[in-house]
Amino acid sequence: MTVPSTGARTTSLSLWSTPSHFIVRNQNFIDKGLKCLLIEKSQNLLIEEEPGDLTLQQSATKKDEGQIHALLGVLNISGLNYLTVVSEVETVGKLYGVTVYKIKQVKLLPFQVSRSNFRSRKWDSI
Repeated sequence: MTVPSTGARTTSLSLWSTPSHFIVRNQNFIDKGLKCLLIEKSQNLLIEEEPGDLTLQQSATKKDEGQIHALLGVLNISGLNYLTVVSEVETVGKLYGVTVYKIKQVKLLPFQVSRSNFRSRKWDSI
């Protein structure tokens, strides 16, 4: 899932995590009509949520995972699920009037924190 943009303006997303969900929302969340994307960790469900119903506001243990540029999907590595996001991009040009980006950094966020204290990993290239 890439982030749609209008014209030359790019859209950045904010990523939050709670013990039970990942929450993706537009950084300009005050715009009317925008919804959040909830990723439920235990069953890998995707849920659209209205702004007034925010799980983010209800959770006392939310963590700001920072700005992301795209949500790539969920990877299962050795039985563990990871949310895969693009955390850094570079503009390389335009193609038919649309901006083309080079992925500079990908971030893997574990659905569960393992007992071995495994942290999210960043790779500069794949």
